[in-house]
Amino acid sequence: MQDHGTEVTAAGIARLAGVGRAAVSNWRRRHADFPKPVGGTETSPSFALADVEAWLRAQGKLAEVPPRERVWQQLVGHPEGPAAALVHAGCALLLVHDRPTLWLEASAGSDERLADLLPAALDQVLDARFGPGPERAVTTPAAPRLLPS
Repeated sequence: MQDHGTEVTAAGIARLAGVGRAAVSNWRRRHADFPKPVGGTETSPSFALADVEAWLRAQGKLAEVPPRERVWQQLVGHPEGPAAALVHAGCALLLVHDRPTLWLEASAGSDERLADLLPAALDQVLDARFGPGPERAVTTPAAPRLLPS
């Protein structure tokens, strides 16, 4: 199965463009180059967010995705669901707050380097806050899932 990253429904597309869902339905019918569905159902298809953003920009219907909408789409599109995404984001925020030097070291450089260093850095913060690994209620998320697609 091909990974399309974060997916968005017609309602999400409408929020991105500041229009109603009927406008999105019209675009799908009238524009042959409108992105094809990558998931969902026939009555509620989902589209690759990156493809939709590119199409909206090309049509002059999107200048920039508002940060609130970007966060919402990333939460909803997380492979483990929005609750897991919030846990992962909270873990990263604890790291930034409690160990800013460690965060700066881990985040300096490539995404691959960050993915390698993040699990141990998060374990340090979570162990200090919630106790050692297996006994704590909060577990360290898989580092690659913390990174946006």
